[in-house]
Amino acid sequence: MRRVGKLSLCVSIVAALAATMTASAFAQQPEYGRCVAKAVKGGTGYTSSKCTVATGTKGKYEWLAGPGPQAGFVSEAKVVYSHDYKLCRTALFEEEVAKKERVEAEGASEPLKGELIERAVEHETNSSDYYRRAEKSRKECETLVEKEEGKAPVKLATVGGAHVSCAAEAGSGEYAGPTEVSNVILRLSECAKKGQACQTEGAGEGEITTSVLSGRLGVVSDEKGKVKAGLDLQSASAGAFAEFSCEATTFVLSGSVVHRVSTNKMAKVELRDFRQKHGMEIPEGFLGEPDFLEASIGGAAPEPIGLEIKDEQISEEKIEVNTAV
Repeated sequence: MRRVGKLSLCVSIVAALAATMTASAFAQQPEYGRCVAKAVKGGTGYTSSKCTVATGTKGKYEWLAGPGPQAGFVSEAKVVYSHDYKLCRTALFEEEVAKKERVEAEGASEPLKGELIERAVEHETNSSDYYRRAEKSRKECETLVEKEEGKAPVKLATVGGAHVSCAAEAGSGEYAGPTEVSNVILRLSECAKKGQACQTEGAGEGEITTSVLSGRLGVVSDEKGKVKAGLDLQSASAGAFAEFSCEATTFVLSGSVVHRVSTNKMAKVELRDFRQKHGMEIPEGFLGEPDFLEASIGGAAPEPIGLEIKDEQISEEKIEVNTAV
């Protein structure tokens, strides 16, 4: 992990405690696999279809580590924004552009000053037209945008207050072994920052695409200090996690994001919950291995950024993250 070398002696103590917690919480490190019925019952194996209770004589199920022949998965989430939301978002954006051009005009000389004022008037006219079409005031539009973006399945928020929301997410990847996933890509759409469409170079308007990501299972702690299983996702090439622009503002994301995973139950569908609070990931890495997502905005020094996603991950065949084998 990137940050371990920068941390003080406290991290060593935390790591030691984490190792102790892990050993007491899980029999083994969590791993992907399948709990299947034995062809012949009896002998060593497991008594339940979750493969969590071992037996030496009454085995009904056996554990097969890693994925089966159908190792792929997809993810998806979507919210439908109202027509008024789109009108209001555009109205607010046009108004913001006009303000910036008038500020710039104050320090400019002719003929640039006149051009900036002319452009500002044009954006103000456009903004008024969108408010009229939405039949809402500026305050009403702000309230509407905030309310609808609150339902968005994907959000990016920095500790400095920058905020990007996306109305839809569609991803794909595959299980690469007992503890890893590979070829993971997250595709976000209808993404915007204060009305400005955000997009990765080469993608469509409002579309953000991550780099190809890889991931590994590990152990995390939840908000109450309980030990859980988690998946850490980061760039497979050690490059940027994702890159995109919102108008002229560039975002370069680096580091990794960790989310909790469901455990000890065979399933094809998992409800995923990437969490953040005030721009900080929850959790901030595996136990004893702090790492999180950062963003360089407009070329500035990186600052923490939280990725929030609520979606469904659908596997091609049933699979389980087991913490007992």
